[in-house]
Amino acid sequence: MDLDFLLIGAQKCATTWIYHCLNEHPELYVGGGKNETYYFGGKTFDQKGLDWFEGLFSDASTYQKLGSASVDYIWDVASIELARKQYPDIKIIAALRNPVERTISAFFWLMRKNIIEDGSLEDGIRKAIDDYKSGSDTIYSELIRRSLYTDAIIELHENFEKDNIRLILFDDIQNTPKTVLHGIYSFLGVSPGYMPSSLKRKPKGNSYSSTLVYLERKMPVNKFATKVLNGISELIKISSKTKSPQLNSGLTQELSDIYKGPFGRLYNWLEENGSNDNMAIKKAKKSWNL
Repeated sequence: MDLDFLLIGAQKCATTWIYHCLNEHPELYVGGGKNETYYFGGKTFDQKGLDWFEGLFSDASTYQKLGSASVDYIWDVASIELARKQYPDIKIIAALRNPVERTISAFFWLMRKNIIEDGSLEDGIRKAIDDYKSGSDTIYSELIRRSLYTDAIIELHENFEKDNIRLILFDDIQNTPKTVLHGIYSFLGVSPGYMPSSLKRKPKGNSYSSTLVYLERKMPVNKFATKVLNGISELIKISSKTKSPQLNSGLTQELSDIYKGPFGRLYNWLEENGSNDNMAIKKAKKSWNL
């Protein structure tokens, strides 16, 4: 088989929305779903091998282009390089988001999933900053580390043909989803005019509803409960009954100071090396104030 593309993340950057829009296209097939552990070169791959991985695509039609999706790809660039050696013409899709906003969104997601304690945004981000600066390897410091995807993006551009990498901005997905999707479909060489039902979905995220956080922490972990809660979250987001929380200015500045250097290097590197994503990067540089 020939693997045509990887959707690599980053986490809380609308990767799930992109996945659904890709998987609905009749000319595309994403093997294994969007499963963090089912990726080429990951631990499950190491245990089960190439035949297992390619078996994830056994139901695909011969005319469909094949892809794999996991937000853990972006933290395992060696696996992406391994995939390129196996499938030389593979293309890469990555979604990027303002790192401060991504960190806040991830905090609420972890709280909803009962992975961290139910507490205030300020207390959680304070702990994340302190743990990160002390070098502690905790779930809180990971909130910050997962926003530092800059080196991975540079490494991708150093090892792949520029025309085989497409960077997507979370802001553009929110504001002009149809245009974004048209560009992704064109990038993959399939019919760009297809309109999936997921186009109308809000990018998966957080309603920031205290009621939803409470329900999700109390309900059992199973597919039915997840489907119900995701539906409630979608309705809340569509009705705009809750707004994104505002982190106090002091903590916002501390986070920005952490991200400013790495993101400055990313902007400069991509601009100096003639990336075909210059416009997206320039837009991010201006709007993110980093």
